[in-house]
Amino acid sequence: MMFTCSKTYSDIPFAHRQHNHDGHCRLIHGHNWEFTFTFAARERDENGFVYDFGKLKWLKKYLEQYDHALLLNSRDPKLEFLQKVLDGTFARILVVSDASSEGLAVSLFESVTRMLENDDAKARGIRIHRVEVMEDSKNGATYEEPFVQNRQSLLGV
Repeated sequence: MMFTCSKTYSDIPFAHRQHNHDGHCRLIHGHNWEFTFTFAARERDENGFVYDFGKLKWLKKYLEQYDHALLLNSRDPKLEFLQKVLDGTFARILVVSDASSEGLAVSLFESVTRMLENDDAKARGIRIHRVEVMEDSKNGATYEEPFVQNRQSLLGV
């Protein structure tokens, strides 16, 4: 048996661009983003919780880096130019491996997984199960732990 709980952080404004896109997404543009994190555990705590939402202050603090930032792909051929011209004066640039919704979902999943390693949740076997990313509540992407890993966890293997 596996229990899950989800925490959503919404209305996080930031911009990005997809330099390889053949349409308007190649231009710098912004969205109001929403991130939903689903945590999983085989057992609940003494309060019946998978994860006490009141103990997620570390996650909220981590997400503050995205607020009013400009996300650029590390492979963007204009990265150096944009950093030189915009960073610090006109924008706070975050360089990521993939600024798409799908890429952000993977990156957030991996980051939260690492952060849980240093949290007391590790002792209870809490893990991140899924990350959902929404652009302006219209478009979204999800990344979740691979099925095989789920199956092994459920079987106790």
